[in-house]
Amino acid sequence: MDKTKKEFKTFINSNDFTNLYSLSKTLRFELKPVGKTQTILEDAKVFEEDKTIQEKYEKTKPYFDRLHREFIKEALDKAVLSGLSDYFVIFKKWKADKKANGTELQKKEGDLRKEVVKFFDAQGKVWAEKYSGLKNKDIEVLFEEAVFESILAIRYGAEKETEITDESTGEVVSIFDSWKGFTGYFGKFFETRKNFYKDDGTATAIATRIIDQNLKRFCDNMLVFESIKNKIDFKEVGHNFGKALPKVFTLDFYNQCLLQDGIDTYNETLGGKTLENGEKWKGANELINLHKQKTGEKLPFLKALDKQILSEKEEFIDEIKDDVKLLEALKTFYKTAEEKIKILKPLLADFAKKNKDYDLSQIYIEKKVFDPNSCKWINKDAIDNFQKKLFEAMKSEKLAKYEKKENTYKFPNFIALSYVKTALENEKFEGNFWKEKYYAISGFSETTIWEQFLAVFSFEFNSLFERTAKDEDGKERRIGYDIFAKDLEALIKKNPFALSPETKITIKNFADSVLMIYQMAKYFAVEKKRAWNNDYELDTFYTDPKNGYLRFYENAYEEIVQVYNKLRNFLTKKPYSEAKWKLNFGNPTLADGWDKNKEADNFAVILRKNGEYFLGLMRKGTNDLFKEKHALEFSQHIGKGKYEKMVYKQMADPKRDFPKGVFSTKGLGIYNPPKNILEVYEAESFKTGSLEFSKENLWKLIDFYKQCIPLHPSWKLYDFTFSETKQYQNLNDFYKEVSESSYKITFQDVSEQYINEKNQNGELYLFNIRNKDWNLDKAKNGKLKTTQKNLHTLYFESLFSADNIAQNFPMKLNGQAEIFYRPKTEADKLGLKKDKSGKEVTNHKRYNENKIFFHIPLTLNRTKPDPYRFNAQINDFLAQNSNINIIGVDRGEKHLAYYSIITQKGEILESGSLNTIKGGNGQEVNYAEKLEAKAKNREQARKDWQAVEGIKDLKKGYISQVVRKLADLAVKHNAIIVFEDLNMRFKQIRGGIEKSVYQQLEKALIEKLNFLVNKGETDPKKAGHLLRAYQLTAPFETFKDMGKQTGIIFYTQAAYTSRIDPITGWRPHLYLKYSSAEKAKTDLFKFTKIEFQNGRFEFTYDIKNFREQKEWPKNTVWTVCSNVERFRWDKNLNQNNGGYTHYANLTDGKSIDKNPKSTKPDNLKKLFEKYGIDIFKDIKAQIQSLEIKGNEKFFEHLIFFFNLICQIRNTQKEKDGDENDFILSPVAPFFDSRKSGSFGKNLPKNGDDNGAYSIARKGIIILQKIKEFAKQNGNCEKMTWGDLHVSAIDWDDFTQNNQAI
Repeated sequence: MDKTKKEFKTFINSNDFTNLYSLSKTLRFELKPVGKTQTILEDAKVFEEDKTIQEKYEKTKPYFDRLHREFIKEALDKAVLSGLSDYFVIFKKWKADKKANGTELQKKEGDLRKEVVKFFDAQGKVWAEKYSGLKNKDIEVLFEEAVFESILAIRYGAEKETEITDESTGEVVSIFDSWKGFTGYFGKFFETRKNFYKDDGTATAIATRIIDQNLKRFCDNMLVFESIKNKIDFKEVGHNFGKALPKVFTLDFYNQCLLQDGIDTYNETLGGKTLENGEKWKGANELINLHKQKTGEKLPFLKALDKQILSEKEEFIDEIKDDVKLLEALKTFYKTAEEKIKILKPLLADFAKKNKDYDLSQIYIEKKVFDPNSCKWINKDAIDNFQKKLFEAMKSEKLAKYEKKENTYKFPNFIALSYVKTALENEKFEGNFWKEKYYAISGFSETTIWEQFLAVFSFEFNSLFERTAKDEDGKERRIGYDIFAKDLEALIKKNPFALSPETKITIKNFADSVLMIYQMAKYFAVEKKRAWNNDYELDTFYTDPKNGYLRFYENAYEEIVQVYNKLRNFLTKKPYSEAKWKLNFGNPTLADGWDKNKEADNFAVILRKNGEYFLGLMRKGTNDLFKEKHALEFSQHIGKGKYEKMVYKQMADPKRDFPKGVFSTKGLGIYNPPKNILEVYEAESFKTGSLEFSKENLWKLIDFYKQCIPLHPSWKLYDFTFSETKQYQNLNDFYKEVSESSYKITFQDVSEQYINEKNQNGELYLFNIRNKDWNLDKAKNGKLKTTQKNLHTLYFESLFSADNIAQNFPMKLNGQAEIFYRPKTEADKLGLKKDKSGKEVTNHKRYNENKIFFHIPLTLNRTKPDPYRFNAQINDFLAQNSNINIIGVDRGEKHLAYYSIITQKGEILESGSLNTIKGGNGQEVNYAEKLEAKAKNREQARKDWQAVEGIKDLKKGYISQVVRKLADLAVKHNAIIVFEDLNMRFKQIRGGIEKSVYQQLEKALIEKLNFLVNKGETDPKKAGHLLRAYQLTAPFETFKDMGKQTGIIFYTQAAYTSRIDPITGWRPHLYLKYSSAEKAKTDLFKFTKIEFQNGRFEFTYDIKNFREQKEWPKNTVWTVCSNVERFRWDKNLNQNNGGYTHYANLTDGKSIDKNPKSTKPDNLKKLFEKYGIDIFKDIKAQIQSLEIKGNEKFFEHLIFFFNLICQIRNTQKEKDGDENDFILSPVAPFFDSRKSGSFGKNLPKNGDDNGAYSIARKGIIILQKIKEFAKQNGNCEKMTWGDLHVSAIDWDDFTQNNQAI
């Protein structure tokens, strides 16, 4: 037996990691009607009946929203908030110093929110008294079962729209009828509506809108009005609206602004109102505007209040389900776009033309506009310098930070344009500051740089409305909103309206143009999580009542972005429908439980015949088919054939059942407890918390309970195994043993004739429970299926196995099963495809059949507790075993993912790409190619807004295969698994798995290792068997809660893993950004040496000279050399499509495929020669004596070449093979992954391999930390996530000391 096998038995095959905790799973099967069942289903109109319930549910939801609006209105109609005066005092303090008074303001807001919610509770009590049949006396009246008949039916039942035709009967019924027992349909809907009434600051809560948002604005307006009331005569407004403005701007008036009607009145007072006859009543803001125009005085406008939550004024486009709804949505969308653009276009035009009339310190722009990675306007060579100037403009007020370590600037989310203007005016960049195309704007070069900024913005904004572009054939055509709006207007006026590929393009073009305008306009939105941030002072640019930005912003996300998404989703939806609805068979508790005593209530039984399983559903009125009174009938003719019916018994709650069963009036008559037991029970002296507690009395009661068990008709059926009574420390110990033994499944013979007869008579629906395994027991050629059954099959079969019974049912069948129906999609909608033989067949054929699905939950490891101290148990084991290996998994650049398995000595046992994985049939599947091809097809379809083929199933299949492979590798190599921690910082890279899929993979692996089964293990007493599965991770909750470890899976920082020398431990330490020649010269002076030695340029530096930090690795001095090959991405190559420049040798080699416009020399030798530097003398000294003026390009190019030397990883994305993704270290001995074998055994062969290898090596450090903690503390009980942290210092010291080689 080899060493690896021996180590595996020590770790994975240890029984220490089986049967540790219980967990739940839901199995999914298909139900196939048997015998006459299909006919009964059709005759009874089961599908139609439950479709009607689904339709009633959909139609009832809008009435619930209406009910909530009316409830809120009645609750707040005469409400008076008591704490407004105190709030206003605190608000004024907060306005003066937000940082110092923020906590106090938040506390007061919390108090006021609670006061608002009290009004709702009070209204609930009013309604409970008004409407009969309600149980609750607070807000909960809106969410109880009686709300349908007691409130909804009474308030709205007379309306014609509340009636629908029941498809199962043809009768007209009320949508409010027959909800008793079926309110589970509204579970999620009710939860979202409950959010309206929360007091915790939830964004969608009424109290949050009233207090956190509108009250703050109202108080702000009070202060504004106080400052301007003596400058402007507002009597006209007071006369028109019937309320003098000094009274409007008081705290008492705010109580009239809690509901939408009051908000409307207030906002009209501010913005004015146009009467039906066309007469215009001026609002306060219009008078303020007139005053500003006459005097030139800069006065602030008053801010309108936000609409109330669930306001009827909010236009809402529901999900688009058909062409009729599509046309309605398009008309609304077009109208919205026109209205929004009429506000936005003149606003931005006026701002660009007359920006001196605006206060730039109160107009803000998103920081991403100037982000170096996404800036589209500024020349890439100038953006770093501009960021520096912007930082200098803002640093005095501590609004921006400079991160010296990374040489980057941190700006607030929103930057006042006054700072942008200052930064631009201080900009001294030589050459074109803006992108080249802008210099073609008429008169552009003759204007100031701030005016150029305005011209650039105007150019980009106006181009969204009309511009020239080339189509796929190279022909020029006019595009933009103005063009596409005319096309859409013509489309929606066409009668009849018809959808086609051409009209989809018309819709898409218009929608895209609207979205682009919104996205550019959003640069000015001062918002946080799509809610306006009231902490910023605003110029009239925002608050102007006629064309202010806030008028555009109001509901723009909902009316533009959300509608855009709904349009796209409808037009790109799959050709088949996955819509399904729940089947109830007339019973709200259908299959809620399986207990023999509940069969008649829940209508459901499970049957077995010849190894096949069936679901029997009894019809209403004949739901006693399997009661004992029919035992004689179903036992006859068993010899001619039989089914076995599951007999399920479980004591639901021993803590309740024993006291209730024994000491109830009925129980006292049956069990006749003696006087001393009654005294113990009544005195509660058996309770450990009681002052009268006595162990003797506890034991007396337990002994009596044991004596009662044989007398109880259900309890006596269980095979209880009890401890000696005196071993129990409390009653819960006894109940726990009862619970462990009070679950039992047996089977009772029922004649086949009886089942068939009941089915033929229409009394019993009978379904065969099916999945792929059971469908394929025999192939078409008659041979038995040879592939292994899937886990769902094994789980289900194991529920009833002799092994499960023998081990006291570690696998348990649960209640709450559900049945769903998915109607077929007609073949003409599915289209055709060619099969392997070239024959045309229906595409997505499985959707061309009606399907019934069966979801059935179960519990694994039934009697085991919650996974308390699970990680500590794993870590204790790891600390005591030195033979643990490590699997490192890296999200690759050239590969979807990559793995590397190493020993704790750093020796690579195995590594490889996870692009290609062997499937269940043994065939290799290249998922990378499949996913790429599918993604390209989807992207083109999405661009054209045509039907998008699903990629979800392919990704799901890939994840499943990767999980299986990693689990197998962990078992094979006795290994922990280390992932990069995506919660730390996730940067999407070219290639690799996107974050969502990578986390799905992690989650799936965790769930796999929750209950890892060795399908080949047949001995139920051995680890790995289905009944003794490995449990190597804790149950998944959230990634945040999970932290840095779950069992044998660990998370570590991905930093410095793929770009590191696996031999010396060198990694790029210096990130020298060129911002100016002065800065570059200063940086170069910090180098210890720059010299030409051994036919190469050598740069020696000490990291300590370049940055400050609290601690350092042991080695901080490095020499990097120029004798390296590099590939550098240049986005300007290939007509700006990008490409790689190949530098054969940075010392003196050629550069291939270089940008012809580039002025950079091919190598360092040529650079030094060009500027007259003698490479055989002191290069550093010569650089220091070089004048800056006239030599700026030298410093820029030298910084470029130094950074290129440090580019240890070189990747050509378009080309496959290890030679196109290689590690080439600039530090002797110059490790080259393309020749890894010449540097040592099993070293990384490419960049992704190096990343996985390094992540695995971080696992060595984690194991060392675990061992050290256990050594110091005796065990790992108190080990925290922080104790597993691998710092940059830990990593550097480890790699640089060659600990892994």
